[in-house]
Order: sequence, then structure tokens, then C-alpha cells
Amino acid sequence: QVMRFVPPEILPTETQEGSCWTSSIAAPYRADAFRCTIGNEIQDPCFTITGVDEMLCGVNPAQGTQGFVLKLAKPLPVPEVPPGETPSNWAWSFMLGDGTYCTPFTGTRPFVNNEAGFYGCTGSTGEKQVMIMGDIDNNNPLWTAKKAIVVRDGANWKVQSEDIVPVKVVWQ
Repeated sequence: QVMRFVPPEILPTETQEGSCWTSSIAAPYRADAFRCTIGNEIQDPCFTITGVDEMLCGVNPAQGTQGFVLKLAKPLPVPEVPPGETPSNWAWSFMLGDGTYCTPFTGTRPFVNNEAGFYGCTGSTGEKQVMIMGDIDNNNPLWTAKKAIVVRDGANWKVQSEDIVPVKVVWQ
């Protein structure tokens, strides 16, 4: 199931103040999604709220988290959406068939066994990371992803297990 996230009409009551300096890395194909800061904390994505100088940040549709309203301290930058056709398999968040929730890495992507991790997932701890290696595969009616459990091995990471798993819901 592919869902286009739309900010709700009834917004969360929690508000914070901050600013947005660039388009979202997590949701790069949405002109209404930005990368924002509150003090030293980065929020990505934050979504514009129509007709208001506010953003909706910290939303987690898989877990029902409403997030909070970000009151903008300065105007938004001009959105920058990558040129060309938008890939159909992109996601700013998604849930696997086993209930694991994943979001894109928005900084340096980790490499394990010469393969990039594209998404970090719930279940990660300091010594164990759950991630999706590569991108979501939508070449068949049932979308899948390569889920890996990687563990610390001294200064490096090694794959403890990996499996191709079904994707249940994608939010774009």
C-alpha cells in the first residue's frame, strides 16, 4: 500500500520554534517537505501547512505519532526537487510486513560488505543496527526490501543476518 502523507486538519498542540534551511533529504521528491532545525536538533522531513507560516515535524504515521508544529522564525527557502521523473519506489517512511518501521538515512549512509544501507529501522541499538540495504524493490506486485541485522565487530560492522522481506505500507 502506497500512501501520500497529508498533514491532518487538526494539528498537534505541541509547538516549537525553529527554521528550515533546505529541502528535505528524507522526502526529496516533495516540494512541501523541508529539513529544519530547532536549536541544534535536525527534523527531516517537516511538511508545510497550507496558508500558515508553520510546519508539521516529527510525524510517524506507522506508529500514530502526531509530531509537533514548528513555528518558523524565518521564511522557507525555495524548494529544490530533483529534476526528472520521480521514482515510484521512494519512501520517507515505511513499514515492513513484520511491523518494523524504517526511515531514510539523511546523513552519511553506512556501508557493510560494500553495500549501502539506505534506511534505518526500529529495533536498532548501539551494538546492533537494523537497516535496509539498497532501495525498496517494486519490480513485482509485492514490494520487498533487503533487511539486514548488522552488529559491531571491533571497529567495523558485520552482517549477522539478512533476508528479503515484504513491504506493507510506504509513505511518500
